[in-house]
Amino acid sequence: MYEFPNSKAVIRHGRKRIVEYDYTPATHRVKEAIFKEVKNYGIEKCCLVFRSRWFMAENFYKGALDGLESLKERTHIICNDQKEYQEHINRGYKAVLLNVGCLRNEERFRIIPSEKSYDLVFNSRIKAYKRPELLSEASKQLSLLIITREVKDAELIKDLEYKKLLTNITVPEIPPRLNQAKVGVILSAIEGSCQASAEYLLCGLPVVSTKSLGGRSDFYDESNSIICGDSPEEVRDACLEMVRRVDFGEVSAETIRNGFIEKARVRRDNLRDFFGTILKLLDIDVSADLFFKKAIYNVRKRDIPSDHTFRSGDLSHIIK
Repeated sequence: MYEFPNSKAVIRHGRKRIVEYDYTPATHRVKEAIFKEVKNYGIEKCCLVFRSRWFMAENFYKGALDGLESLKERTHIICNDQKEYQEHINRGYKAVLLNVGCLRNEERFRIIPSEKSYDLVFNSRIKAYKRPELLSEASKQLSLLIITREVKDAELIKDLEYKKLLTNITVPEIPPRLNQAKVGVILSAIEGSCQASAEYLLCGLPVVSTKSLGGRSDFYDESNSIICGDSPEEVRDACLEMVRRVDFGEVSAETIRNGFIEKARVRRDNLRDFFGTILKLLDIDVSADLFFKKAIYNVRKRDIPSDHTFRSGDLSHIIK
């Protein structure tokens, strides 16, 4: 049985295949293998889905799809960012706008009445592109909680005066901790899915964010966020202002959570219809609703793995 070895996920239905590739800047190294896989298998029997955890508009065409124009009719792209989406549509590709944060578990990440022990929470990997050093001024005036998997580069946080640093924390342990803070902070300039942003909003936390590419700002408005500049002083001022709004009752946790859920629902409906188009193209007699419920990792049942969108396996078994 042909298994598409460079893929991240494959759904099988008889001889038909829906094949997902996780785009990264290194994808161009395997594009010839992708082309060979699809050609060998039979292009009329499969559809390709590209997804990325990173903003990818320009590099995508210099890498993954360069030389694969003959596969255009069978290529579908899941985009994090409006700019990416428009770029792909303009080039004639089928695309859908879905920041993967829309698939976070709404039952797990929720408002939990808690004493506010921290002004700020920074839930993030400690990596250079996350720019934790921009909290150097804010942490002098506001109590800061840092949540991270591990600290591989301690130099990045050496100037932060944090109140608590939590490492090796499990996903179920995160929501109670987020609810102990007044404001969530995100500082990367370019990213992609940025699931921490969705987690903050689902827990009813307003967000202070720098300007960014990658799609997270699509969910921000005046009721749930302040978008600031890229200096420690600008981040400090934005954090002070947002904490003031929380202290004076000028923001509503319920409004923040419900606003995100409504926007995420629209994106999930679009994703359902996107896969409905793929099923129709392959002449697979399965409804888009059933496919979404069973094959996509259900937002209310479990957390989506970071490296693929749908479950691998035989479709007949998946939709039971």
